[in-house]
Amino acid sequence: MLITDSLTAKQIVTASTPLAADPERLRGALYEAFLATATYKALNAGTGVAATFGTSQDYLLYEDSMRYRDALKELNAGEVLGVMPPSVKSHYLASGAKVHHHARFAASCTYDNDNVLRFYFSDVPGLKPRTADDLKKIGREVLAKLLEPQDSVDHKRIVALNSDQAWAEMDANPAQILPPFYSDWTLITWWASAIADVGPVLADTIRYAKTVVGDP
Repeated sequence: MLITDSLTAKQIVTASTPLAADPERLRGALYEAFLATATYKALNAGTGVAATFGTSQDYLLYEDSMRYRDALKELNAGEVLGVMPPSVKSHYLASGAKVHHHARFAASCTYDNDNVLRFYFSDVPGLKPRTADDLKKIGREVLAKLLEPQDSVDHKRIVALNSDQAWAEMDANPAQILPPFYSDWTLITWWASAIADVGPVLADTIRYAKTVVGDP
């Protein structure tokens, strides 16, 4: 899969695996493309230039057979996003046999100008960038809500995500983090760092662009 910047025709990222699907690399490519698009849109919105493109994310998971608990876990995202009533999940038992006859979860989300600016700024009018520490806290809270507390491994991950002390210890000694906590730490740390690095540069660019007459 090749993702290209349609404004400059420059390649952003490529993800390919011969003869096999690699969902992790595909997610990585899609994440890079989304971050680049969101930054463009935030720049246009902040400078007052009319944005000519949208920013959206799509999620699709299909399996012909899925574990019952995994299926329940997929419903967590609907609750976190506020698009699915809690009663949908509470309708099901805490455990059961596999979900047969195909399991399919799909969602789409579109972001407007205010949404993308809030990715990078805690105070949008003042263009105050979010800090890496604040973003890590947000990431930990969201990921903890997406996990399934009735699963023994997920329960341990939730405890670690909700513990400031545990997280500080991981920050201090990344090389000593054991599975499954290392993947959570890496995901949140890299995501927070990417957003935090963009914020100050974006703020400076928007401020400078506003000093230019016409389309900057």
